[in-house]
Amino acid sequence: MVKEDETFPCDLIFLSSSRGDGTCFVTTASLDGESSHKTHYAVQDTKAFHSEQEIDALHATIECEQPQPDLYKFVGRINVYHDRNEPTAR
Repeated sequence: MVKEDETFPCDLIFLSSSRGDGTCFVTTASLDGESSHKTHYAVQDTKAFHSEQEIDALHATIECEQPQPDLYKFVGRINVYHDRNEPTAR
């Protein structure tokens, strides 16, 4: 869990937000010198989770490529399992 104005590693997966629309605003100045806020969006299947208990109950896997030098590119997906059925990939 990251709170407002906290510093965090750049390799976190954004699952949900306290904002109803599932967005957050990130400043990447320590990575690229940009001080403007960039909008990030939570995954549809997890954006409504607002408690630690909901996140703890999440059954999912994340698949992604190895780290790349391009800070603005991420290739990956989250497979969310509902009731142990086939996953919903996003």
